[in-house]
Amino acid sequence: MKVLKRLTAANMIWVITAYVCLFLSIIIQFFWTIRIGMIADAIVSREKIEIKFMFIMFAILLASCLFIYLKSLAGKYATERMAHTLRMDFAGKLLKSEREAIGGYEAMSKAQNELTASSEGLSGIFDVIEQFLSGILALIFLLFANLRFTLIVLGPLIAVVLLINRIGKNLPGLVNAAMDKRISNNKTAYMIISNFEAVKVFGAEEFFEEKFKKELEEWGRLETKKERISAVTNSVSGILSQLPLLILFGVGALLIWRGYMTIGTLMIFLNMTGSFIRTITNLPSWVVRIKQFLVHLSRTDIASEIQH
Repeated sequence: MKVLKRLTAANMIWVITAYVCLFLSIIIQFFWTIRIGMIADAIVSREKIEIKFMFIMFAILLASCLFIYLKSLAGKYATERMAHTLRMDFAGKLLKSEREAIGGYEAMSKAQNELTASSEGLSGIFDVIEQFLSGILALIFLLFANLRFTLIVLGPLIAVVLLINRIGKNLPGLVNAAMDKRISNNKTAYMIISNFEAVKVFGAEEFFEEKFKKELEEWGRLETKKERISAVTNSVSGILSQLPLLILFGVGALLIWRGYMTIGTLMIFLNMTGSFIRTITNLPSWVVRIKQFLVHLSRTDIASEIQH
């Protein structure tokens, strides 16, 4: 986490700009959803829709398009600057280190694996933040709009959160173990390449082949276990996330029939609930991605390893 904080601090202005554009984009989309609900109620009650109202809708649409463009532009620029800072930071520390402090095979492995994975993780981090923030703001809106109805609709999703929290605890250990095996595998390959003549002279081809294969199989086993956890959590959350929609239509239809809710309000709830459900549905894969990303990012900090 300290590496992420350092990257954020080094590019604070662009990170803040990206967050502001992201937040405003979500808020404007919420205003659009509320206005759509108002139009639906007006149509059902056969009320006249004024020209002023339509101009406001058009202005909200233009503002939404503008901030979607700005948040995408600012987000991509901020994450690319953070990735550039990470690469330069890694290269600077590597060049300043002593040759004995970190082996060539390990430096090669970190550049090929941890550094690449961290840069890729940074490029997609704002997309995850956008969906997560959108879901949380939607939940807050729903709780204030109708607390009882929201709890009835979203109650089953508590099971998803508990499941993710339980299973996700094993992920950091698996990611670290898998990367250690990858480094060990790269070390073996590096030894074979750098000492190829000695390997041939002493007839050690079979020994190194067996060693390389064993390390590769162990790495594959850990990666498979890690992906299995991701698949299980995604499958379970995918099933449970559909329950709120069924409850929403069932309870919502009953409330409309009894006059406690309008169709426009149900449309607003449907849209807002959809935002929150998308967050919950994607939460397992986000947990896996973020934990892997943070582990990879922490392993690029070779300064702490050099000190040891």
